[in-house]
Amino acid sequence: MKKYFIVLVSFIKLSLYRFILRKNVIFENIQSHSIFSSILMKEKSYLKLGMNTQFDAWSEVFVGAGAKVSIGSRTYLNKRCIVSAHDSIIIGENCLFGPDVKIYDNNHSFEKGFGLNRREHKTKPIVIEDNCWLASNVVVLAGSKIGKNSVIGASVVIKGEIPENSIVTSNTSLNIRPIS
Repeated sequence: MKKYFIVLVSFIKLSLYRFILRKNVIFENIQSHSIFSSILMKEKSYLKLGMNTQFDAWSEVFVGAGAKVSIGSRTYLNKRCIVSAHDSIIIGENCLFGPDVKIYDNNHSFEKGFGLNRREHKTKPIVIEDNCWLASNVVVLAGSKIGKNSVIGASVVIKGEIPENSIVTSNTSLNIRPIS
């Protein structure tokens, strides 16, 4: 019964975006989004969700003005995932994101002599192809592409291109020594 309630709430929530708020949202009928997840869309933005996408509690999808986000069927965003687009983010089908995965196609502008410009962003599209697993605390930065059937290990920061059928981990060797 709980699953049917979540599907109904997801349908109502996405229909609200499409019909009442007049946002450009395309979604297939079966969705499972926690009532604690959020979608924020700015003017002239576009969001496409494949069938049976799942957003767990406190996950957030932000689609900036003029930006596009496409999330493929059967893709799961675990707790506290963030997808933030000011340009374009394409996520394929059958992807699995662990808790606290962050995907940003943008970064604040920063110039020598001027410092941080909070209103301007530098952007580059992100593509995550089908059947990818991003473990907990992975960060995907602007301009990255992750090839299909790839696994990204916990706490890895991705910037650049990862070939398909790859496993990416960070060198997390521990330096253990006695207290002197």
